[in-house]
Amino acid sequence: MKLLIDIPEEEYHNYLKMRPAYPKGVFCYIEAIQQGTPLPEGHGRLIDADETLKAMDTWDKFGFDHTCCFVREPKDDYITYVHYDDMVKAVNGMPTIIEADKEADNE
Repeated sequence: MKLLIDIPEEEYHNYLKMRPAYPKGVFCYIEAIQQGTPLPEGHGRLIDADETLKAMDTWDKFGFDHTCCFVREPKDDYITYVHYDDMVKAVNGMPTIIEADKEADNE
């Protein structure tokens, strides 16, 4: 099982320092574990969606205007035009935060 917990960074570093000397210090984090978010079995690679959208927003803008003309950097309402391959590259190019659950893939 993979579990996402939220603890203050300072506490995390303090635990890393005390762990070899006092392994039972983990009990300080029972509440964080109880409030953690279990990641679903078989989840895919987790990335930062907000950063992916920011990256996509840097692309040149193209679209079809109200006269159905293909325009670059449209100013008014337009129908967005995006290459699917570009979207796939943006998602694949994002750094992985948590690797995919490979155990579930093997079942």
